[in-house]
Amino acid sequence: MDDWQPLSVRQGKQVDYDALQDGVPGWLVSSLWKWVDRELRSRVSGYLSIDLLHEIERRCRVTLNWANGGSSALATLRGLMQSAPTRFLDVVDFLLSKLPVSSYEAKQLDVMLTEAGSLWRVVRRQKGLCLEERVQEPIALSAERAMSRQGKAGRLLMLAWQAIYGRSPNPSWAYKNAVRAVEAAGQPIISPKNADATLGKMIAEF
Repeated sequence: MDDWQPLSVRQGKQVDYDALQDGVPGWLVSSLWKWVDRELRSRVSGYLSIDLLHEIERRCRVTLNWANGGSSALATLRGLMQSAPTRFLDVVDFLLSKLPVSSYEAKQLDVMLTEAGSLWRVVRRQKGLCLEERVQEPIALSAERAMSRQGKAGRLLMLAWQAIYGRSPNPSWAYKNAVRAVEAAGQPIISPKNADATLGKMIAEF
């Protein structure tokens, strides 16, 4: 993506332009809803997927109005999403998980989020695509390199990372898996004869 910025930013009159935006800021709502609406429709016919709407209702725990079929359910969903940024992002995250990892639609969404200064980005994890909090690029690159390594340590670190920066933060689960990742990485080096070595035992041995 190009590095264009508004004239007011270049002149120093707008200093908070690069601040990351949590939720769904007003300038992103219309674009993001257009993306959601497109993902709710058949690529071939353009018809609304009633089955997908029902799955969103169940998986995202939202109640839709089916009085007039899919049209009223879609209108309800749009109202819920626009009034609650958390629900908006939950639905986007769910639809993203349905896409192939190399899909154009996923790349389009990530560009959209970046352009809007969103706190969220599109990433590929073990279970597929999902939304994840944006972190400073050097940290993100180092983490990606570590998580991409083969073996138990890389898989555990990925679980820990997702538990911190994913849509459903779980600090205790992140801490547990981070410790397990360190144990998995350190055991062959520090305690090669003890396959069950814990972090505490390795520290003592070291």
